[in-house]
Amino acid sequence: MYFVVKRQFIQLAKHKGIKTINLVRRAECVSELKSLGADEVINIACEGLMPIFMFVLWFKIVKPLRLYIQYNILRR
Repeated sequence: MYFVVKRQFIQLAKHKGIKTINLVRRAECVSELKSLGADEVINIACEGLMPIFMFVLWFKIVKPLRLYIQYNILRR
């Protein structure tokens, strides 16, 4: 389901003239997304970016979101 939505979004963005940067973990996805019209496709597993990606994901997205949810639940 997720990959289908991602494909449709890439095609819609290309049609509207919006540039996309896509992160993938499998090498076979790079050529497929490029053929759909993706401007940049970065394989985070091959580029050695997985630890950096996981760090940013945790500290910039997951942890603040978790703290926000905990704060709002405790505040009630």
